[in-house]
Amino acid sequence: MPGTIPTVGDFIQVRANCRAASQLSQNVLHYRVTLVVAGGLSCQQLADRIFSTWDGVYRPWMPITAQWNSVSVQNITPPKTNTFNSTAAALAGTAIGDLVPRQASGLIGTRTELGGRANHGRVYVGFITSSHINADGELTGVGTAALQNIADQLGPTPTFTVGGVSTSLRLVVRHPDAGAPLTPQGTDVIGLGARSAVATQRRRGDFGRPNF
Repeated sequence: MPGTIPTVGDFIQVRANCRAASQLSQNVLHYRVTLVVAGGLSCQQLADRIFSTWDGVYRPWMPITAQWNSVSVQNITPPKTNTFNSTAAALAGTAIGDLVPRQASGLIGTRTELGGRANHGRVYVGFITSSHINADGELTGVGTAALQNIADQLGPTPTFTVGGVSTSLRLVVRHPDAGAPLTPQGTDVIGLGARSAVATQRRRGDFGRPNF
């Protein structure tokens, strides 16, 4: 039965949270468990391990005035578990420069083996540092490389290990639940690519209400 220690075939939801003052940038990702070793990691262990792994790519993307804030993990295969939040303290960005307007985002595209808009996804990564933007308003080569480093960590097939215990995942494009009882559905992602164009995420902004 699905539970707080995800097993092969379970779907988990991962929320990667960055923060700049009153605004939160949240990347919501979905994975299918493909392999567990020595029983596999619990949702809490996954949240903590993902936080400590992804800090190495999220923090160089952001200036010091933004934070790599937290990671949450939930097993969404019925019956869904509670959400488990990483326990480590938030960490400041490490890139030089200043925070650009907070609606600006890096854009990562995800692709599958299937065509159509429903089988492709986008990840909007918030809180770009000014040193990653060129005079044309696009990402510099360094900025694009920093965004691709994030893409490479997100998938498509990450493995997280604590001691001799590990869980391997496959990033998916989430589809509406189906079946009886309703269960999560998703198409396997086969690649992720950073775009040089700067995208806009209207859910956050310099003049918006706090969104966390």
